[in-house]
Amino acid sequence: MLDRLSGRSGTARLAAAIGAGCLALAAAAPASAAGDGSVRPNYTFPAGLAGFALQSHGGVINPGVLVGFNPQPDPPGLPVTTLDLRDPFRPVMNNETIGGDWSLHFWIEGFGDGSVTPPPAPNTDGNTSFRHVLGDHILDITFAVGPGQVDQSSWVGFNPQPDPPGFGFGVQFNFLPEVDPWAAFTITLDDTPLSFTLADFGAPSPEPATWSLLLLGFGLAGWRLRSRPPRPARAA
Repeated sequence: MLDRLSGRSGTARLAAAIGAGCLALAAAAPASAAGDGSVRPNYTFPAGLAGFALQSHGGVINPGVLVGFNPQPDPPGLPVTTLDLRDPFRPVMNNETIGGDWSLHFWIEGFGDGSVTPPPAPNTDGNTSFRHVLGDHILDITFAVGPGQVDQSSWVGFNPQPDPPGFGFGVQFNFLPEVDPWAAFTITLDDTPLSFTLADFGAPSPEPATWSLLLLGFGLAGWRLRSRPPRPARAA
């Protein structure tokens, strides 16, 4: 009887440990796309900047989008930008940093080779747009930044260097005096607005802490199996 109780107690402890690990893994995962305005980055650009991997919906072709909106202090990208998907047709990236240089990165996945031309500097309303054509299909892309105006003379577009170059665009710029900058974008395909959700493509592999929790769970399970005494054979 004591052996049975000990076995059940050990099993319960093991289940509790694995359950705690699962809860920790859930907490370490990116926030869901339900859109509370605090979704954290789920993608890292080749240059090391944090960003978001999104999947479009609603078009004949549904390209993926990789987008980042990063302050450029030292070290780059701090504090981390968050994403608001409460309006899935207009994702908004928010950051609490004030002043300094900013970087905007944008890739299109699954729509041609992804090569796009950097848009012109935003107008006084903070809006800029450009068109990307592939065969008979037309993507119209609009960016809005704020709340302060962009110093137009600081707006410099460039091609980031993934492999091959020109797969997307990057822009460096400065805001005029502002508080808590944000950037939003909309995309229409052949005049049809596209909506967006978080995507898995391009997502980074689990962080070391996540792997540690997984290994701990498997280790506990193995230890429990090895430490369980052999059951006596039943008499025929």
